[in-house]
Amino acid sequence: MLPLAAANADFRCRDGNLINTGDSMSYLMNKCGSPMSQSDLVNNFGAVIGQRLRYEDRNDSSWVYVVDIYSGKVTRVVTERQ
Repeated sequence: MLPLAAANADFRCRDGNLINTGDSMSYLMNKCGSPMSQSDLVNNFGAVIGQRLRYEDRNDSSWVYVVDIYSGKVTRVVTERQ
């Protein structure tokens, strides 16, 4: 049985490009295109500290990759059920 979420896992875009933690946001967008959705990550004071992007799994649309971006870099990838 697969877990419902896997933290810090790398992922492949729909066209097969591999995205790793540490890759730049521009590399991610260049290789994977626009995400399904994008939202700001804010701290307790309401300041924007990063972005959260959601990409659909390339093999199974019932899964999404949630990618956190801080300082322009991929810092976390979590797989979740839609």
